[in-house]
Amino acid sequence: MTARLHRFARPALFGVVAFLVSFAFSWVPSPWGDEAATVLSADRPWLSLARMLTTVDAVHGVYYAVMHVWIDAFGQSMVALRLPSAVAVGFAAAGVVVLGDRLGSRRIGTIAGAVFIVLPRVAFMGGEARSYALSAAAAVWLVVLIVHLLHSPGLRPRVWFAYSLALAASIGIFLYLGLLLPAVAVAVVVPWLWRGAKRGRCVVVEPARWIRFTLLGILLAGPVIGFAIGQRNQISFLGDQQAVTPHTLVVTQWFGSSPVAVFGWSAIAVALVVGVGESRRHTRADDATASLLSLSAAAVFVPMLILLVVNALVAPIYTTRYLSFATPFVALLMALGISTITRRFAVQAVVVVGLAVLVLPVYVAQRQPFAKDGGSDWAEVARAVRERARPGDAVVFDDDVGNSRKPRAVKYLYPSDFAGLVDVTLKTPYAQTSGIRDVTRSIEASAAALRATDGRVWFVDYRGLSGDRPEQLAQLERLGYRVTLTVGLHRDTLYRLDRRA
Repeated sequence: MTARLHRFARPALFGVVAFLVSFAFSWVPSPWGDEAATVLSADRPWLSLARMLTTVDAVHGVYYAVMHVWIDAFGQSMVALRLPSAVAVGFAAAGVVVLGDRLGSRRIGTIAGAVFIVLPRVAFMGGEARSYALSAAAAVWLVVLIVHLLHSPGLRPRVWFAYSLALAASIGIFLYLGLLLPAVAVAVVVPWLWRGAKRGRCVVVEPARWIRFTLLGILLAGPVIGFAIGQRNQISFLGDQQAVTPHTLVVTQWFGSSPVAVFGWSAIAVALVVGVGESRRHTRADDATASLLSLSAAAVFVPMLILLVVNALVAPIYTTRYLSFATPFVALLMALGISTITRRFAVQAVVVVGLAVLVLPVYVAQRQPFAKDGGSDWAEVARAVRERARPGDAVVFDDDVGNSRKPRAVKYLYPSDFAGLVDVTLKTPYAQTSGIRDVTRSIEASAAALRATDGRVWFVDYRGLSGDRPEQLAQLERLGYRVTLTVGLHRDTLYRLDRRA
Protein backbone atom coordinates (compact mmCIF):
# COMPACT_ATOMS: atom_id res chain seq x y z
CA MET A 1 0.00 0.00 0.00
CA THR A 2 2.81 2.42 0.88
CA ALA A 3 4.57 1.73 -2.43
CA ARG A 4 1.33 2.32 -4.34
CA LEU A 5 0.73 5.62 -2.55
CA HIS A 6 4.29 6.67 -3.28
CA ARG A 7 3.85 5.83 -6.97
CA PHE A 8 0.81 8.10 -7.25
CA ALA A 9 2.14 10.90 -5.02
CA ARG A 10 4.07 12.60 -7.82
CA PRO A 11 1.21 12.59 -10.35
CA ALA A 12 -1.11 13.84 -7.61
CA LEU A 13 1.28 16.68 -6.79
CA PHE A 14 1.38 17.75 -10.42
CA GLY A 15 -2.41 17.54 -10.50
CA VAL A 16 -2.74 19.86 -7.51
CA VAL A 17 -0.33 22.39 -9.00
CA ALA A 18 -2.12 22.27 -12.36
CA PHE A 19 -5.45 22.83 -10.61
CA LEU A 20 -4.14 25.83 -8.70
CA VAL A 21 -2.55 27.42 -11.78
CA SER A 22 -5.69 26.95 -13.88
CA PHE A 23 -8.09 28.02 -11.14
CA ALA A 24 -6.20 31.16 -10.08
CA PHE A 25 -8.11 34.27 -11.19
CA SER A 26 -10.30 32.19 -13.50
CA TRP A 27 -13.35 34.01 -12.10
CA VAL A 28 -12.12 37.42 -13.31
CA PRO A 29 -13.04 37.34 -17.05
CA SER A 30 -16.64 37.99 -18.04
CA PRO A 31 -18.43 34.89 -19.28
CA TRP A 32 -19.31 34.57 -22.94
CA GLY A 33 -21.79 32.83 -25.19
CA ASP A 34 -20.50 29.26 -24.95
CA GLU A 35 -20.42 29.44 -21.16
CA ALA A 36 -23.94 30.85 -21.24
CA ALA A 37 -24.93 27.78 -23.26
CA THR A 38 -23.58 25.64 -20.41
CA VAL A 39 -25.78 27.46 -17.89
CA LEU A 40 -28.87 27.45 -20.11
CA SER A 41 -28.43 23.73 -20.75
CA ALA A 42 -27.48 22.54 -17.28
CA ASP A 43 -29.75 24.81 -15.23
CA ARG A 44 -33.04 23.36 -16.43
CA PRO A 45 -35.18 20.38 -15.38
CA TRP A 46 -33.88 16.95 -16.34
CA LEU A 47 -36.75 16.31 -18.76
CA SER A 48 -36.13 19.64 -20.44
CA LEU A 49 -32.42 18.80 -20.77
CA ALA A 50 -33.22 15.41 -22.28
CA ARG A 51 -35.60 17.01 -24.78
CA MET A 52 -33.02 19.64 -25.69
CA LEU A 53 -30.29 17.05 -26.32
CA THR A 54 -32.46 15.35 -28.94
CA THR A 55 -32.34 18.53 -31.02
CA VAL A 56 -29.04 20.25 -30.17
CA ASP A 57 -25.70 19.79 -28.37
CA ALA A 58 -25.90 16.02 -27.92
CA VAL A 59 -22.09 16.04 -28.19
CA HIS A 60 -21.96 17.80 -24.80
CA GLY A 61 -24.70 15.77 -23.13
CA VAL A 62 -22.57 14.06 -20.48
CA TYR A 63 -20.92 17.36 -19.55
CA TYR A 64 -24.29 19.10 -19.22
CA ALA A 65 -25.52 16.30 -16.97
CA VAL A 66 -22.46 16.67 -14.75
CA MET A 67 -22.92 20.44 -14.61
CA HIS A 68 -26.63 20.04 -13.83
CA VAL A 69 -25.72 18.17 -10.65
CA TRP A 70 -22.89 20.62 -9.91
CA ILE A 71 -25.04 23.76 -10.30
CA ASP A 72 -27.76 22.25 -8.12
CA ALA A 73 -25.16 21.74 -5.40
CA PHE A 74 -22.94 24.82 -5.70
CA GLY A 75 -24.78 27.45 -7.73
CA GLN A 76 -23.68 29.27 -10.85
CA SER A 77 -21.23 31.94 -9.76
CA MET A 78 -18.19 32.27 -11.98
CA VAL A 79 -16.12 30.52 -9.31
CA ALA A 80 -18.57 27.61 -9.17
CA LEU A 81 -19.02 27.35 -12.94
CA ARG A 82 -15.33 27.27 -13.77
CA LEU A 83 -14.09 25.21 -10.84
CA PRO A 84 -14.91 21.79 -12.44
CA SER A 85 -12.73 22.62 -15.44
CA ALA A 86 -9.78 23.46 -13.19
CA VAL A 87 -10.30 20.17 -11.35
CA ALA A 88 -10.37 18.35 -14.70
CA VAL A 89 -7.07 20.01 -15.64
CA GLY A 90 -5.60 18.62 -12.43
CA PHE A 91 -6.67 15.10 -13.36
CA ALA A 92 -5.31 15.59 -16.88
CA ALA A 93 -1.93 16.71 -15.53
CA ALA A 94 -1.75 13.64 -13.31
CA GLY A 95 -2.54 11.47 -16.34
CA VAL A 96 0.24 13.11 -18.36
CA VAL A 97 2.76 12.25 -15.65
CA VAL A 98 1.49 8.67 -15.37
CA LEU A 99 1.68 8.12 -19.14
CA GLY A 100 5.11 9.74 -19.37
CA ASP A 101 6.36 7.53 -16.54
CA ARG A 102 4.85 4.38 -18.03
CA LEU A 103 6.11 4.72 -21.59
CA GLY A 104 9.10 6.96 -21.03
CA SER A 105 10.79 7.59 -17.72
CA ARG A 106 10.20 9.47 -14.50
CA ARG A 107 12.14 12.37 -15.94
CA ILE A 108 10.02 12.51 -19.09
CA GLY A 109 6.88 12.26 -16.99
CA THR A 110 8.10 15.11 -14.80
CA ILE A 111 8.99 17.36 -17.74
CA ALA A 112 5.72 16.58 -19.51
CA GLY A 113 3.70 17.36 -16.39
CA ALA A 114 5.46 20.70 -15.97
CA VAL A 115 5.04 21.60 -19.65
CA PHE A 116 1.35 20.69 -19.54
CA ILE A 117 0.75 22.93 -16.54
CA VAL A 118 2.09 26.03 -18.28
CA LEU A 119 0.70 25.54 -21.80
CA PRO A 120 -1.68 28.42 -22.66
CA ARG A 121 -4.40 26.09 -23.97
CA VAL A 122 -4.45 24.36 -20.58
CA ALA A 123 -4.94 27.61 -18.67
CA PHE A 124 -7.63 28.60 -21.17
CA MET A 125 -9.69 25.44 -20.88
CA GLY A 126 -9.11 25.28 -17.11
CA GLY A 127 -10.82 28.66 -16.78
CA GLU A 128 -13.71 27.93 -19.14
CA ALA A 129 -17.11 26.52 -18.16
CA ARG A 130 -17.12 24.09 -21.08
CA SER A 131 -16.25 20.45 -21.61
CA TYR A 132 -12.77 20.92 -23.09
CA ALA A 133 -10.78 20.40 -19.88
CA LEU A 134 -12.86 17.34 -19.05
CA SER A 135 -12.26 16.01 -22.57
CA ALA A 136 -8.48 16.41 -22.12
CA ALA A 137 -8.61 14.50 -18.83
CA ALA A 138 -10.74 11.78 -20.40
CA ALA A 139 -8.38 11.55 -23.40
CA VAL A 140 -5.16 11.06 -21.47
CA TRP A 141 -6.62 8.60 -18.96
CA LEU A 142 -8.32 6.66 -21.74
CA VAL A 143 -4.92 6.29 -23.42
CA VAL A 144 -3.36 5.27 -20.09
CA LEU A 145 -6.00 2.54 -19.87
CA ILE A 146 -5.43 1.46 -23.47
CA VAL A 147 -1.67 1.21 -22.89
CA HIS A 148 -2.28 -0.93 -19.83
CA LEU A 149 -4.66 -3.22 -21.69
CA LEU A 150 -2.51 -3.63 -24.78
CA HIS A 151 0.56 -4.57 -22.79
CA SER A 152 -1.03 -6.74 -20.10
CA PRO A 153 -1.89 -10.24 -21.34
CA GLY A 154 -4.45 -12.37 -19.59
CA LEU A 155 -6.68 -9.63 -18.21
CA ARG A 156 -10.20 -10.65 -17.33
CA PRO A 157 -13.00 -9.73 -19.75
CA ARG A 158 -14.58 -7.41 -17.17
CA VAL A 159 -11.48 -5.20 -17.35
CA TRP A 160 -11.88 -4.93 -21.10
CA PHE A 161 -15.59 -4.24 -20.69
CA ALA A 162 -14.70 -1.42 -18.30
CA TYR A 163 -12.61 0.00 -21.14
CA SER A 164 -15.64 -0.14 -23.46
CA LEU A 165 -17.68 1.78 -20.90
CA ALA A 166 -14.88 4.33 -20.45
CA LEU A 167 -14.65 4.80 -24.21
CA ALA A 168 -18.41 5.31 -24.53
CA ALA A 169 -18.37 7.82 -21.66
CA SER A 170 -15.45 9.68 -23.25
CA ILE A 171 -17.28 9.98 -26.55
CA GLY A 172 -20.30 11.18 -24.57
CA ILE A 173 -18.16 13.90 -22.98
CA PHE A 174 -16.96 15.09 -26.37
CA LEU A 175 -17.64 13.31 -29.63
CA TYR A 176 -14.26 14.10 -31.19
CA LEU A 177 -12.51 11.96 -28.56
CA GLY A 178 -13.40 9.11 -30.88
CA LEU A 179 -10.64 10.44 -33.15
CA LEU A 180 -8.14 9.05 -30.65
CA LEU A 181 -9.02 5.56 -31.86
CA PRO A 182 -7.45 5.84 -35.33
CA ALA A 183 -4.53 7.58 -33.62
CA VAL A 184 -4.01 4.61 -31.32
CA ALA A 185 -4.32 2.27 -34.29
CA VAL A 186 -1.61 4.19 -36.15
CA ALA A 187 0.62 4.19 -33.09
CA VAL A 188 0.15 0.45 -32.68
CA VAL A 189 0.79 -0.45 -36.33
CA VAL A 190 3.84 1.75 -36.92
CA PRO A 191 6.01 0.38 -34.08
CA TRP A 192 4.92 -3.11 -35.05
CA LEU A 193 6.12 -2.63 -38.62
CA TRP A 194 9.34 -0.97 -37.47
CA ARG A 195 10.35 -3.41 -34.79
CA GLY A 196 8.65 -6.58 -35.94
CA ALA A 197 7.06 -9.01 -33.58
CA LYS A 198 9.74 -9.11 -30.90
CA ARG A 199 8.44 -9.55 -27.37
CA GLY A 200 8.74 -6.97 -24.63
CA ARG A 201 6.71 -4.75 -22.39
CA CYS A 202 5.94 -2.31 -25.18
CA VAL A 203 5.00 -4.81 -27.89
CA VAL A 204 1.27 -5.06 -28.41
CA VAL A 205 -0.09 -8.29 -26.99
CA GLU A 206 -3.79 -8.33 -27.77
CA PRO A 207 -4.66 -5.95 -30.62
CA ALA A 208 -7.57 -8.12 -31.76
CA ARG A 209 -9.21 -7.93 -28.36
CA TRP A 210 -8.67 -4.18 -28.31
CA ILE A 211 -10.44 -3.88 -31.65
CA ARG A 212 -13.41 -5.95 -30.43
CA PHE A 213 -13.95 -4.00 -27.23
CA THR A 214 -13.36 -0.71 -29.04
CA LEU A 215 -16.19 -1.58 -31.39
CA LEU A 216 -18.33 -2.39 -28.35
CA GLY A 217 -17.54 1.03 -26.86
CA ILE A 218 -18.50 2.73 -30.12
CA LEU A 219 -21.73 0.74 -30.16
CA LEU A 220 -22.52 1.85 -26.60
CA ALA A 221 -21.92 5.45 -27.65
CA GLY A 222 -24.16 4.94 -30.69
CA PRO A 223 -27.04 7.15 -29.49
CA VAL A 224 -24.71 10.11 -28.92
CA ILE A 225 -23.04 9.55 -32.29
CA GLY A 226 -26.41 9.26 -34.04
CA PHE A 227 -27.83 12.43 -32.49
CA ALA A 228 -24.59 14.29 -33.23
CA ILE A 229 -24.71 13.35 -36.91
CA GLY A 230 -28.31 14.51 -37.06
CA GLN A 231 -27.34 17.80 -35.43
CA ARG A 232 -24.33 18.49 -37.64
CA ASN A 233 -25.93 21.65 -39.04
CA GLN A 234 -25.56 23.15 -35.57
CA ILE A 235 -21.94 24.05 -36.37
CA SER A 236 -22.53 25.09 -39.96
CA PHE A 237 -21.71 28.65 -38.87
CA LEU A 238 -18.05 27.58 -38.87
CA GLY A 239 -18.22 27.74 -42.64
CA ASP A 240 -18.64 31.51 -42.37
CA GLN A 241 -15.46 31.88 -40.31
CA GLN A 242 -11.81 31.62 -41.25
CA ALA A 243 -11.28 28.82 -38.75
CA VAL A 244 -8.36 27.25 -40.63
CA THR A 245 -5.43 29.61 -41.09
CA PRO A 246 -1.70 29.14 -40.53
CA HIS A 247 -1.98 31.24 -37.38
CA THR A 248 -4.83 29.23 -35.87
CA LEU A 249 -3.11 25.93 -36.65
CA VAL A 250 0.38 26.89 -35.53
CA VAL A 251 -0.23 29.42 -32.75
CA THR A 252 -3.78 29.68 -31.43
CA GLN A 253 -4.54 25.98 -31.23
CA TRP A 254 -2.23 25.16 -28.32
CA PHE A 255 0.31 27.92 -27.75
CA GLY A 256 -1.46 31.28 -27.59
CA SER A 257 1.43 33.45 -28.83
CA SER A 258 4.12 33.30 -31.50
CA PRO A 259 7.09 33.01 -29.08
CA VAL A 260 5.46 30.08 -27.27
CA ALA A 261 4.58 28.48 -30.62
CA VAL A 262 8.18 28.72 -31.83
CA PHE A 263 9.34 27.08 -28.60
CA GLY A 264 6.68 24.37 -28.73
CA TRP A 265 7.04 23.40 -32.36
CA SER A 266 10.83 23.42 -32.09
CA ALA A 267 10.68 20.94 -29.22
CA ILE A 268 8.18 18.78 -31.10
CA ALA A 269 10.31 18.86 -34.26
CA VAL A 270 13.38 17.74 -32.31
CA ALA A 271 11.41 14.87 -30.77
CA LEU A 272 10.09 13.72 -34.14
CA VAL A 273 13.31 14.06 -36.14
CA VAL A 274 15.58 12.46 -33.56
CA GLY A 275 13.05 9.81 -32.59
CA VAL A 276 12.30 8.72 -36.14
CA GLY A 277 16.00 8.74 -37.03
CA GLU A 278 16.96 6.55 -34.10
CA SER A 279 14.09 4.17 -34.77
CA ARG A 280 15.18 3.68 -38.39
CA ARG A 281 18.76 3.05 -37.31
CA HIS A 282 17.57 0.70 -34.58
CA THR A 283 19.69 2.59 -32.08
CA ARG A 284 17.03 3.42 -29.54
CA ALA A 285 17.53 1.22 -26.50
CA ASP A 286 14.19 1.90 -24.90
CA ASP A 287 11.29 0.63 -27.01
CA ALA A 288 8.89 2.15 -24.48
CA THR A 289 10.05 5.69 -25.27
CA ALA A 290 9.63 4.97 -28.98
CA SER A 291 6.07 3.90 -28.26
CA LEU A 292 5.49 7.13 -26.33
CA LEU A 293 6.74 9.12 -29.31
CA SER A 294 4.56 7.33 -31.85
CA LEU A 295 1.50 7.34 -29.60
CA SER A 296 1.79 11.03 -28.70
CA ALA A 297 2.51 12.09 -32.27
CA ALA A 298 -0.46 10.11 -33.54
CA ALA A 299 -2.76 11.54 -30.85
CA VAL A 300 -1.75 15.07 -31.89
CA PHE A 301 -1.63 14.83 -35.68
CA VAL A 302 -4.12 12.12 -36.69
CA PRO A 303 -7.22 13.83 -35.17
CA MET A 304 -6.08 17.18 -36.55
CA LEU A 305 -5.54 15.74 -40.03
CA ILE A 306 -8.94 14.03 -40.03
CA LEU A 307 -10.71 17.21 -38.92
CA LEU A 308 -8.93 19.34 -41.51
CA VAL A 309 -9.69 16.92 -44.36
CA VAL A 310 -13.37 16.65 -43.42
CA ASN A 311 -13.53 20.41 -42.88
CA ALA A 312 -12.13 21.03 -46.37
CA LEU A 313 -13.97 18.34 -48.32
CA VAL A 314 -17.23 17.56 -46.51
CA ALA A 315 -18.49 20.12 -43.98
CA PRO A 316 -17.10 22.73 -41.58
CA ILE A 317 -16.31 20.90 -38.34
CA TYR A 318 -13.06 22.48 -37.18
CA THR A 319 -12.26 25.19 -34.66
CA THR A 320 -9.20 25.46 -32.44
CA ARG A 321 -11.03 24.59 -29.23
CA TYR A 322 -12.09 21.20 -30.56
CA LEU A 323 -8.53 19.84 -30.36
CA SER A 324 -8.05 20.81 -26.72
CA PHE A 325 -8.18 17.11 -25.87
CA ALA A 326 -4.85 16.63 -27.67
CA THR A 327 -3.02 19.06 -25.36
CA PRO A 328 -1.70 16.31 -23.02
CA PHE A 329 0.02 14.68 -25.97
CA VAL A 330 1.45 18.00 -27.14
CA ALA A 331 3.05 18.27 -23.70
CA LEU A 332 4.45 14.74 -23.97
CA LEU A 333 5.96 15.46 -27.40
CA MET A 334 7.53 18.66 -26.10
CA ALA A 335 8.93 16.77 -23.11
CA LEU A 336 10.52 14.22 -25.42
CA GLY A 337 12.08 17.04 -27.42
CA ILE A 338 13.42 18.80 -24.32
CA SER A 339 14.86 15.56 -22.96
CA THR A 340 16.54 14.96 -26.34
CA ILE A 341 18.11 18.41 -26.54
CA THR A 342 19.92 17.95 -23.23
CA ARG A 343 20.34 15.06 -20.80
CA ARG A 344 21.12 17.24 -17.78
CA PHE A 345 18.07 17.65 -15.58
CA ALA A 346 19.16 21.08 -14.33
CA VAL A 347 19.31 22.37 -17.89
CA GLN A 348 15.96 20.75 -18.68
CA ALA A 349 14.47 22.53 -15.67
CA VAL A 350 15.85 25.85 -16.90
CA VAL A 351 14.30 25.22 -20.32
CA VAL A 352 10.88 24.58 -18.75
CA VAL A 353 11.22 27.73 -16.63
CA GLY A 354 12.05 29.62 -19.82
CA LEU A 355 8.85 28.28 -21.36
CA ALA A 356 6.90 29.47 -18.32
CA VAL A 357 8.37 32.95 -18.73
CA LEU A 358 7.29 33.02 -22.38
CA VAL A 359 3.80 31.88 -21.38
CA LEU A 360 3.33 34.41 -18.56
CA PRO A 361 2.06 37.31 -20.74
CA VAL A 362 -0.49 34.97 -22.35
CA TYR A 363 -1.62 33.72 -18.94
CA VAL A 364 -2.03 37.27 -17.62
CA ALA A 365 -3.99 38.26 -20.73
CA GLN A 366 -6.32 35.27 -20.26
CA ARG A 367 -7.20 36.46 -16.75
CA GLN A 368 -8.27 40.00 -17.67
CA PRO A 369 -11.93 41.11 -17.27
CA PHE A 370 -12.58 41.24 -21.04
CA ALA A 371 -10.38 38.31 -22.07
CA LYS A 372 -13.03 36.00 -23.55
CA ASP A 373 -14.53 36.02 -27.04
CA GLY A 374 -12.72 39.13 -28.15
CA GLY A 375 -13.91 41.28 -25.24
CA SER A 376 -17.07 39.89 -23.62
CA ASP A 377 -18.25 42.40 -21.02
CA TRP A 378 -21.34 40.75 -19.59
CA ALA A 379 -20.22 41.13 -15.98
CA GLU A 380 -19.94 44.86 -16.65
CA VAL A 381 -23.40 44.88 -18.25
CA ALA A 382 -24.92 43.17 -15.22
CA ARG A 383 -23.24 45.62 -12.86
CA ALA A 384 -24.45 48.61 -14.88
CA VAL A 385 -28.04 47.32 -14.80
CA ARG A 386 -27.87 46.58 -11.08
CA GLU A 387 -26.64 50.08 -10.29
CA ARG A 388 -29.27 51.91 -12.37
CA ALA A 389 -32.44 49.88 -12.89
CA ARG A 390 -35.34 49.61 -10.47
CA PRO A 391 -38.02 46.93 -10.03
CA GLY A 392 -40.80 47.29 -12.58
CA ASP A 393 -38.55 48.64 -15.34
CA ALA A 394 -38.68 46.90 -18.70
CA VAL A 395 -35.58 45.34 -20.25
CA VAL A 396 -34.94 44.61 -23.92
CA PHE A 397 -31.95 42.76 -25.36
CA ASP A 398 -30.32 43.07 -28.76
CA ASP A 399 -31.41 40.09 -30.88
CA ASP A 400 -29.70 41.15 -34.12
CA VAL A 401 -26.41 39.38 -33.40
CA GLY A 402 -25.05 35.84 -33.40
CA ASN A 403 -26.04 33.53 -30.56
CA SER A 404 -22.65 33.58 -28.85
CA ARG A 405 -22.83 37.36 -28.41
CA LYS A 406 -26.53 37.92 -27.75
CA PRO A 407 -26.62 39.90 -24.49
CA ARG A 408 -29.89 38.26 -23.45
CA ALA A 409 -27.82 35.51 -21.83
CA VAL A 410 -26.51 37.94 -19.23
CA LYS A 411 -29.78 37.88 -17.28
CA TYR A 412 -29.35 34.14 -16.72
CA LEU A 413 -25.67 34.39 -15.84
CA TYR A 414 -26.38 37.15 -13.29
CA PRO A 415 -30.05 36.61 -12.37
CA SER A 416 -29.97 38.66 -9.16
CA ASP A 417 -28.96 41.77 -11.10
CA PHE A 418 -32.09 41.50 -13.25
CA ALA A 419 -34.51 40.58 -10.48
CA GLY A 420 -37.71 42.61 -10.69
CA LEU A 421 -37.18 43.71 -14.30
CA VAL A 422 -39.78 42.84 -16.93
CA ASP A 423 -38.43 41.00 -19.98
CA VAL A 424 -41.05 42.31 -22.37
CA THR A 425 -39.88 40.52 -25.53
CA LEU A 426 -39.73 37.08 -23.92
CA LYS A 427 -42.19 34.68 -25.54
CA THR A 428 -41.09 31.23 -24.29
CA PRO A 429 -38.44 30.69 -21.59
CA TYR A 430 -35.55 28.46 -22.62
CA ALA A 431 -36.47 25.65 -20.21
CA GLN A 432 -39.82 25.26 -21.99
CA THR A 433 -38.26 24.89 -25.43
CA SER A 434 -36.40 22.07 -27.14
CA GLY A 435 -33.53 24.43 -27.92
CA ILE A 436 -30.90 26.12 -25.80
CA ARG A 437 -32.21 29.69 -25.72
CA ASP A 438 -35.38 31.69 -25.16
CA VAL A 439 -37.88 32.23 -27.91
CA THR A 440 -38.53 35.96 -28.27
CA ARG A 441 -40.92 38.25 -30.12
CA SER A 442 -40.32 41.53 -31.86
CA ILE A 443 -40.52 44.89 -30.13
CA GLU A 444 -43.64 45.76 -32.14
CA ALA A 445 -45.30 42.58 -30.92
CA SER A 446 -44.30 43.52 -27.37
CA ALA A 447 -46.02 46.92 -27.41
CA ALA A 448 -48.77 45.85 -25.00
CA ALA A 449 -46.25 44.41 -22.55
CA LEU A 450 -44.27 47.66 -22.73
CA ARG A 451 -47.37 49.75 -21.96
CA ALA A 452 -47.96 47.64 -18.84
CA THR A 453 -44.58 48.61 -17.33
CA ASP A 454 -43.62 51.78 -15.47
CA GLY A 455 -42.59 53.68 -18.60
CA ARG A 456 -38.85 53.12 -18.34
CA VAL A 457 -36.95 50.69 -20.58
CA TRP A 458 -33.36 49.46 -20.44
CA PHE A 459 -32.02 48.33 -23.79
CA VAL A 460 -28.81 46.25 -23.88
CA ASP A 461 -27.18 46.54 -27.29
CA TYR A 462 -24.22 44.64 -28.68
CA ARG A 463 -22.17 47.46 -30.15
CA GLY A 464 -19.27 45.37 -31.47
CA LEU A 465 -16.95 47.16 -33.84
CA SER A 466 -19.54 48.75 -36.12
CA GLY A 467 -20.99 51.32 -33.75
CA ASP A 468 -24.11 51.54 -35.95
CA ARG A 469 -27.31 52.80 -34.38
CA PRO A 470 -29.37 49.68 -33.53
CA GLU A 471 -32.66 49.15 -35.35
CA GLN A 472 -34.35 47.98 -32.14
CA LEU A 473 -33.60 51.36 -30.60
CA ALA A 474 -35.41 53.03 -33.48
CA GLN A 475 -38.34 50.66 -32.99
CA LEU A 476 -38.61 51.68 -29.34
CA GLU A 477 -38.53 55.33 -30.34
CA ARG A 478 -41.38 54.75 -32.81
CA LEU A 479 -43.41 53.36 -29.92
CA GLY A 480 -43.03 56.64 -28.05
CA TYR A 481 -39.80 56.24 -26.09
CA ARG A 482 -36.79 58.54 -26.09
CA VAL A 483 -33.21 57.89 -25.01
CA THR A 484 -32.41 59.64 -21.73
CA LEU A 485 -29.15 57.89 -20.80
CA THR A 486 -26.41 56.10 -22.72
CA VAL A 487 -23.84 54.00 -20.88
CA GLY A 488 -20.97 52.90 -23.11
CA LEU A 489 -19.41 49.69 -21.88
CA HIS A 490 -16.47 47.69 -23.21
CA ARG A 491 -18.36 45.99 -26.02
CA ASP A 492 -22.03 46.57 -25.27
CA THR A 493 -24.07 49.71 -24.71
CA LEU A 494 -26.81 50.18 -22.13
CA TYR A 495 -29.56 52.66 -23.05
CA ARG A 496 -32.23 54.04 -20.79
CA LEU A 497 -35.41 55.09 -22.58
CA ASP A 498 -38.39 56.87 -21.02
CA ARG A 499 -41.90 57.06 -22.38
CA ARG A 500 -42.74 60.47 -23.74
CA ALA A 501 -45.38 62.30 -21.78
